[in-house]
Amino acid sequence: MSPANLPVLLLSLVGYAFLGSTASADPERTPEQWLDMMNRGFLESSYDGIFSYYSGDDLSTLRIVHTVTNGVQRERLVHLNGAPREIIRTGDEVECILRPGDEILALESSIPAGPFARAFSRAFEGVSDHYTISLHGTDRVANRQAVRLAVMPLDAQR
Repeated sequence: MSPANLPVLLLSLVGYAFLGSTASADPERTPEQWLDMMNRGFLESSYDGIFSYYSGDDLSTLRIVHTVTNGVQRERLVHLNGAPREIIRTGDEVECILRPGDEILALESSIPAGPFARAFSRAFEGVSDHYTISLHGTDRVANRQAVRLAVMPLDAQR
């Protein structure tokens, strides 16, 4: 897979859970509207899923359960490999369930408060100042319809 295809693939994989059956229902939506739907889905929807996070030589697999009850976001992150650990958030309150000596304790002050989903949700105003966003049809991801979007930088700085 070429690096040029990576933005399309990532948005397809990240967005499919929030688009659900609407992926093929409304071809009139703009790329920006699809991004906004995905963004709101991270924060407003209840979901349960597994994702992998790769950084340097480290690959982590986590389960996330996110719910919204009476306007309060709750989530639970369970590490599925490495040291057993969980991070539980209710609103902006964070509780970590760790074993003594866990290396993540050194990172405790850098764990952001607030919903995990906030790390993935962004305000997309002005995104077209730096990126071209276009629709690339639909596809099937994890047996669900997904809208494919390409987000391509306008310069070499991104």
